[in-house]
This record gives sequence, C-alpha cells and structure tokens, in this order.
Amino acid sequence: MPEKDFQNKPEEIPEISYNEEAIRKAVHAFSIIIPLFYFFAPRGITLLILMPAFVTAIILDLARMTENPIWTKFGVHLFGKMIRPKEKEGFTGSSYILTTDFLAILMFDKPVAVCAMAFIALGDATAAMVGRRWGRHKFGNKSFEGSSGFFVAAAICAILLHLVYHDSFPLIVGLAGALLATFVEALSTRSDDNLTVPIISGLFMQIFLAFL
Repeated sequence: MPEKDFQNKPEEIPEISYNEEAIRKAVHAFSIIIPLFYFFAPRGITLLILMPAFVTAIILDLARMTENPIWTKFGVHLFGKMIRPKEKEGFTGSSYILTTDFLAILMFDKPVAVCAMAFIALGDATAAMVGRRWGRHKFGNKSFEGSSGFFVAAAICAILLHLVYHDSFPLIVGLAGALLATFVEALSTRSDDNLTVPIISGLFMQIFLAFL
C-alpha cells in the first residue's frame, strides 16, 4: 500500500502530489533570496529590483485568469502544475509574496522587514512539507506538526537576526513575532497567508520595538 500523504490541511485529499508540492515549496523557499539580498543591499536598490518581479507575477496571474496568450503559450508550461485548484480563480502565492515583500521593505525597519519576509519564505515551506508528511494531529484544516515546523523555522530566523543586529533587534521581539506569525499562518486557509503573515508579524515587531 502506498504511503499516504499528509499536508498541513490533512483532512483533504491532496490537491497536488507530494513531489509537485515539494517543487512548489522549493520555489517558495527560494524567495528567501529577497530578504538575503536586502540584508546586504540598500532599500532603494532592493525596491527597484523587486518592483518588476512582482509586476511580472501579477501580469502572469491576470493573463492566466483571462486565458491570455501570455499564459497559454508561455506561463502554463512553466508554472501550470504548481498551481493549486483553489488558486485558479485568483492570484497565486507568488504574486502575494512578491508584493508583500515590496511592502515590507517599504514599511518596516531593515531587521523587522528581513525577519518578517524570512518567516513566510522558510516557515510556510517547512509547515507545508512537515504537515503533509507527518501531520497527524488536526485542528481545523491544519496540523500541529505543520505549525510546529513553521515556528521552529521562524524562531531560527529570529535568533539569527538577533545575533546580527544584537540590541537593535532584541530576541524577545523576534521570537514573539515568530509565535504570532505561526498563529496567523495556522488561521489562514488560502495562499493569502503570504500577505497576512509578513505584514501582521512585521507590524507587531515594529510596534514592539517602538515600546522598548
């Protein structure tokens, strides 16, 4: 009997295969390159480079939703298998995360923006793969195993950022942000967690820093 796949939404029959999900989340995790680049580069240059990326993602999504030749002749062959059925009527996670990263860099201090972007890049990918493979204990449409994976990945990001920025980014701020990001992801039911997780956790950390 083949091994049963579990996702971070374990009560459903998997929408795409585990291997396709792995490819999708590898691409998602690759978005860690954005906060890594911003860590070394000035804000203006990062925004200038990121803008055409999120505009292109939105154009591809609009082309897909309207069955434009841009999608039918080009995009579908590269990205078609990675799109979940629930995303076919709206924007994909890529459009959300690229747009959100642009907004996070624009709105938050550098340590907060880098941390918030890292939460969703690595935490969401970890939650999906851990939850799909080992998710046994369900709550709603998620699993404790998947959410635990998210928190561990997010907490590691917070610790690393604290080691770099020291007093300007206290560990308590990063860990509290990681915990909030975990709850936000756990309560999300669509790919818009790519929007809600970085913005809500980033705003929280920014306010927390202002009170310290």
